[in-house]
Amino acid sequence: MALETVATEILLLIFNPYELSFWPFNSVTRRNLINWQLVCRRWNKVLSERIIVNVNSKILGELVQYATKDVVLRELKKLGESKFDPNSIFVTAAIRGYEDVVQLLIDKGADVDAEGVVSRGRWRLRWRWRWSGPSTAIRVASLYGHVQLVKQLLNAGADVDKRGWDGASPLHCAVCNGHTSVVRLLLEHGADMTTNGLRRNIGTPLYDAASRGYLGIVKLLLDRGADIEIGVDQHETPLQVAIRNGHKSMVKALVDKGANVKVKYWGRDTTLHLAIKCKKKVKGIVQLLLKKGVDANERDDRGWTALHWATSLGWKGVVRLLIRKENVEKNCQASWDRRTPLHLAAAESNPTLVKLLVESGADVDICDRMGWTALHAATDKCCKQTVRILLRNSAKINAKGAHGETALHIAAYHGHTALVLLLLDYGADIEAGMEADIEAGMEERAFKELGFKLRKNAIRRGVKKQVKWTALDIANAKRYMGATQLLREKAGYVYPEILSNRQHSSTSPETGIMDEHLEGLERLFI
Repeated sequence: MALETVATEILLLIFNPYELSFWPFNSVTRRNLINWQLVCRRWNKVLSERIIVNVNSKILGELVQYATKDVVLRELKKLGESKFDPNSIFVTAAIRGYEDVVQLLIDKGADVDAEGVVSRGRWRLRWRWRWSGPSTAIRVASLYGHVQLVKQLLNAGADVDKRGWDGASPLHCAVCNGHTSVVRLLLEHGADMTTNGLRRNIGTPLYDAASRGYLGIVKLLLDRGADIEIGVDQHETPLQVAIRNGHKSMVKALVDKGANVKVKYWGRDTTLHLAIKCKKKVKGIVQLLLKKGVDANERDDRGWTALHWATSLGWKGVVRLLIRKENVEKNCQASWDRRTPLHLAAAESNPTLVKLLVESGADVDICDRMGWTALHAATDKCCKQTVRILLRNSAKINAKGAHGETALHIAAYHGHTALVLLLLDYGADIEAGMEADIEAGMEERAFKELGFKLRKNAIRRGVKKQVKWTALDIANAKRYMGATQLLREKAGYVYPEILSNRQHSSTSPETGIMDEHLEGLERLFI
């Protein structure tokens, strides 16, 4: 049967030099397309091959995408003056960087600014968000760094600022993959450096370069006069994104060129806050920003200063750097919870930071919104070392929270015998009581803040008696035998009259709680 009479889109004589086989394609199905791609990928390895391509076939683009340049040139030249659309494979040839093929297609009348889409295959674009729509040849050539091809397209009249569906220009594409030579070439041909993309993650070329850490491109763009303050939607500048990604050398380059170090990120975080939060090369960037005059006491939207954030994240070097700086507020309280950096250090069980802050002059007795001092917070985390540091620095051991709770109550609640003993050794009041009126309609969260669980019907039953809990009562109710025994012994040793009073009053044989407390505790504790 003559080849000319075969009603197929593609007829292949394939591969095996010892066994010649035919593979007719009657339709462009997915299975056939996969087989075709495999053929093209192995083209330069076969000993014998022949292809007859219908010039109207969609598979022609696959040939350009997967075959070697010599095969593509040879097969395209076979077409001679046949009528086919050169634009159909123009973008695909640009992706592969086939300069000769591109020139051949231009000679055949291809539009240098034509848009096309190629299959995703192995040649998909590196940044997927730039791939979801059609692209021009100069755009994909810039993305893959084909310098000579970009130059060839520009000389052929390609639009240097032709933007894709997402608003990204060839300059954006070259910048995002770090192709400095292509960037320089596009700038020499007058590429616009001020355009933003149409999507939120596409800023100016300078912003894209700063976000990816391409220092050479950033310097090149700045030398060409790029606006240093324009980023994405006027909410994030190149300096802010460089700080957020921890690029110290990039930050220095931008600051040296006059970038505004006092701008706020989305109106909330200062550049110093961003540097501390980025978790990369923090100390160097913080030091650089402080030298440039950034106010270390400026607050974010929650009222936290740089010292709050450094303490919360455990950056010892940054904390040390900040507390050595003059006029840094060490007792600054947050807007809502009124916590200081010392509260945060104690709550994070970080004795090193607690010691640094205390030695620098932080007040150990400042209360937060719930009346807790740093000692309350440290005891709640059962960090004996932190508690000892605070006590050695004259923390008020019997300071009471909003509900009358002391550090001893908290230690007893957690059943931490060593902490109970430590607090008692420093003179904690064993008879200090938590007082609260259990009124109808009273919110339960006041008790839950210490972890207490109320019976669901306690309020409904209308208990209106004032209940007073000592540390011993709490340890008993929680069934912490070690803490209970220790508190009983200490009560008998330190306050013998208390023990005698308890002997004259009836107690519960199960818990040892005095009758005057039992009624309230039975209704409050599960």
